[in-house]
Amino acid sequence: MIKRKIIVLMVMLAVAGTVNAATQQEIQQAINDGLAYLAGTQQGSGNWLDSNGSAGYVAATASAALAFIEEGYKPYDGSIYGTTVGKAVDYLYNYARDYQVTRDGSAPAGTIYWESANFDLNRTTYTTGLVAPVIYALGKANPNATIMSTNALLNGKTYKQVMQGTMDWFTYGQDPDGGWRYYPNYGGSDNSTAQWGALPYLYGKQWGLATPVSVTTGDATTLGLDDWTAKVQHPQDGSWLAGSSGYGDGTTYANMSKTGGMLLQFAVMGLPISDSRVQNALNYMDSMVSFDHWNQGALYSGAQWYGGNLGNPYAMWAVYKGLDQYGGLIWNDNGTPLDTSDDFLVGDPSLISTAPGGITIGQDWNLQTSAAGDWYSQYCDFLLNDPTYGQNANGSWSGYAYWQGALAAGWYINILNATGAPPPIIPVPAAVLLGGIGLAVSSWRLRRRKEL
Repeated sequence: MIKRKIIVLMVMLAVAGTVNAATQQEIQQAINDGLAYLAGTQQGSGNWLDSNGSAGYVAATASAALAFIEEGYKPYDGSIYGTTVGKAVDYLYNYARDYQVTRDGSAPAGTIYWESANFDLNRTTYTTGLVAPVIYALGKANPNATIMSTNALLNGKTYKQVMQGTMDWFTYGQDPDGGWRYYPNYGGSDNSTAQWGALPYLYGKQWGLATPVSVTTGDATTLGLDDWTAKVQHPQDGSWLAGSSGYGDGTTYANMSKTGGMLLQFAVMGLPISDSRVQNALNYMDSMVSFDHWNQGALYSGAQWYGGNLGNPYAMWAVYKGLDQYGGLIWNDNGTPLDTSDDFLVGDPSLISTAPGGITIGQDWNLQTSAAGDWYSQYCDFLLNDPTYGQNANGSWSGYAYWQGALAAGWYINILNATGAPPPIIPVPAAVLLGGIGLAVSSWRLRRRKEL
């Protein structure tokens, strides 16, 4: 009887240990399950469906493809997902275009953008901004590698040349007020869409491509990002909106997703983290005025456009990308100096103090507890374990509003795969266990730190 009670207690402790936990092995399993879900829902043409209908096929496919590529799978590389990635990339390449017939005429020769699957010109900013990370991920190891495609526009070009063409397209399409909206030269920007215009410049910078001065400061006919961000960032007036980004001004539909996107625009402008505009945005994310902004769930105020943070794929991906640009992802073991005793700290606590600590993280054989402010560990734990918005048994995520299916799964896998684990530190086991542990470690895919 005593032995049975001990066994039951051990099982209870093991189960309890999985609650509010996101170890490296649990995160990797969630990634594996998510990729399996995506592979099983890919369409015969290589694309993924999306709740937005045909206009979202390119966007959903880009999100899903990025999840595979950043996990190390490449087109037709002979791996378990090589064909999945290859078909997805072929699908995306098929929608690359070198001109845009807009209400303002055609873009200059040499620009490259991505059309939506139903040739809807009203969504090209989204689709192009979402494909840009795929081009960067494919060319990260060698930007000068040559692309092979049945699309004559891309065939024979390097990844770097394609990124330059994409940057040129966004430069051409920047709206007169300094941002971007649904299609080039829309006539007025919104900061929900404008983040997609910022991304290619950040990727291009990694490859030595220069952002035109006009993009940040404007020219004779168009304002720049400095003007646009000044327009949409709410002033420091002590209100719950202070420091946030709104939709077309500093008040309307202000939320976390647009504030994360604004951080990307600040990064394109070259603002350091010490700049008051950056600090004000971070302070909004960390603010407790009226309510806890950081820990706010996906739904509040009865309006999906506000969106909250946790459980909203659009918001979480924008916030993660924005914080990453300002040093928000840290591994002590990888040489980043940080005065803390927690070797497994991954979310810089100086940025988001309201993120709760106490989450079990680290390796299965070397468990740690996250520090207060470790926002990234909180994100991972939420994506694995939240009863409403966490990962489903089939590897998918429920998503929120328009961002479901492949869009949610792709973005969430990108977040989970955002940092590389420190090298596994394995305790010296009994000799009888050495072989089994060695096999387990050799088969475990060590995730690598991403640039963006």
